[in-house]
Amino acid sequence: MTLLLGTASVAHASDRLSPQSLDPGPDQYPNVVRESDVPITMRDGVRLYADVYRPADASGKAVPGRFPTVLDQTIFNKNGVPVADGPVADGTSVGDLETQLTGYSPLFVKHGYVQVIVDVRGTGSSEGSWSAFGPQDRSDASDIARWLVRQPFSDGRFVGFGYSCGAIEQIYLGAARPAGLKALFPILPMDDVYRDIVWHGGGLDADFLPLYLGIVTATRTLPPEYAVTNPSGAMHVTSSRASDMSLSANLLLAGPFATELAYDNEFYWQRSPGRFASQVTVPTFVTGGWYDLLVRGEPRVYNALPMPPGRKQLLMGPWYHLTVGHGLGQAGTPPPLQVLALAWFDHWVKGKQNGIEGYGPVTVDQLGRDRWETYRGYPRRDVEYKRFYLNGQKSGSAHSLNDGSLTTSAPATPAADKMPGNNVNGVCTRSAVQWTATVIPAGTPCETDNRSYEATALTYTTPPLASPLHLSGPLSLTLHGSTTARDSTWIATVSDVSPSGQSNQITAGWLIQSRRALDASRTTFAPNGDAVVPFHPFTRASVLPVHPGETDSMAIEIFNTDAVLDPGHRLRVTISSGDVPQVIAPTLSALASVGGISTVYHGGGSQSYLTAGLAPLGPE
Repeated sequence: MTLLLGTASVAHASDRLSPQSLDPGPDQYPNVVRESDVPITMRDGVRLYADVYRPADASGKAVPGRFPTVLDQTIFNKNGVPVADGPVADGTSVGDLETQLTGYSPLFVKHGYVQVIVDVRGTGSSEGSWSAFGPQDRSDASDIARWLVRQPFSDGRFVGFGYSCGAIEQIYLGAARPAGLKALFPILPMDDVYRDIVWHGGGLDADFLPLYLGIVTATRTLPPEYAVTNPSGAMHVTSSRASDMSLSANLLLAGPFATELAYDNEFYWQRSPGRFASQVTVPTFVTGGWYDLLVRGEPRVYNALPMPPGRKQLLMGPWYHLTVGHGLGQAGTPPPLQVLALAWFDHWVKGKQNGIEGYGPVTVDQLGRDRWETYRGYPRRDVEYKRFYLNGQKSGSAHSLNDGSLTTSAPATPAADKMPGNNVNGVCTRSAVQWTATVIPAGTPCETDNRSYEATALTYTTPPLASPLHLSGPLSLTLHGSTTARDSTWIATVSDVSPSGQSNQITAGWLIQSRRALDASRTTFAPNGDAVVPFHPFTRASVLPVHPGETDSMAIEIFNTDAVLDPGHRLRVTISSGDVPQVIAPTLSALASVGGISTVYHGGGSQSYLTAGLAPLGPE
């Protein structure tokens, strides 16, 4: 059991957001030269292939000498990376998507680093079978590190860099503690593969998983770049991929057929970087996004790192998965991610006194205010946990099945609100943008207005706020509910309602009723005893029966946020039984839910309430 403790606020300066000392200055080298498909032989004879980017002179010739190295491991095929570079002044660059997929950055190379990008086993040009972050990836990381420090371009020191999958591989690399590793800069890492991304509350993430597996499959089937010089080797790799699709198929079929992969088990434990983060001892700078696919895990990875603030940093911005870093470098914002990474590496590798160790240590964009602030930790240590009770009393804006109120005092009179099952609700929401990684593009009306979603849901809303309300940290919904069926899906959405009535989704949580079992030993409790980060085992053995009409107590985990609601705005909790296509109940649960009427109970001895951490405005 983990207990969150509140302490007195300690104000400190927030003028470190754009220190001039982090400016990379002029390029040290004018060009970059690439050597493609350099083989690296693993312990079992499988060859992985790397592209090596080296500093070059004005003629394009590699500069002699030994340099520290930036290592990135990608599953998205390094051969798609352009050698051309571009500006990074506004947080983006030419080839920005390629940079996110592979980690390649000319900024590093032109400032005195060699960059090595390796196709993970079974992807891109590399041989072997892809295991989706399985144990062999951790062993490969050690083999790659040993190879790296022996190369003639290496001075024996190296760092890790990369986005998403490349960030996950960095945690494994750090946990292996190879000789020569000095720092990591994981952008969008994951903590728990089951809870963060594949299954939400026991429901399959049907938005992201097929998209992700489709991209991996497509990039794996591209012919290796060495096909011209080694056609037989390229043919062997390409043909082996055609028969190496079992992992993707098994994951996609887990929900419909309720296989073992529908439950948390060793398969997911072995692939959860959070289980290895406590073994990382080199300085690590974690970046995440409030609307990212991995928002649940990014602060958790940061907190699991066994080092003091300063040697570890956390940056959380207003980003989706494919928009991470957008808008940085402007007035009042942190520097671009690649600039931060270069400063991080320069300090911990080259000993440059640029002040990066005093940055943050937690730097966040406060949603609603679009203001960057620095904290001493996340969640902030000065938060106070407060309950917002669901109340059936009308709030005066009947636009949904039951437009109830959200109050800070517990309602005395028992009451119940009913809603028919609507498993197809959810297409017109921010969730659809978030969990498709913006394949459903940002900027659509539904991204910032959930009213069409709320029309067939239960809503509970506070009166207009008299003063700003600052939500900071994870949230939870303690819910007393029943269904007339034998299972049900519960979705809890937290929104900021503007004076115009626009309902802007901040964050959300999900739970299949039959998966409601709670492991108190792994649950985080607020000082008032509320399960603010409930932990559900989600194993086959932990599945509980749902009896029609019987009330069950459920604790729904709602993912991390940091948001300010201005005066005149209202806080809303929406409860629905559908969030399609984001969450799909496993087939057995879905069939058991057909025709069900869901009931939310509140008041008297069956209180239902949101637990939220409230923080003062400004820096901690």
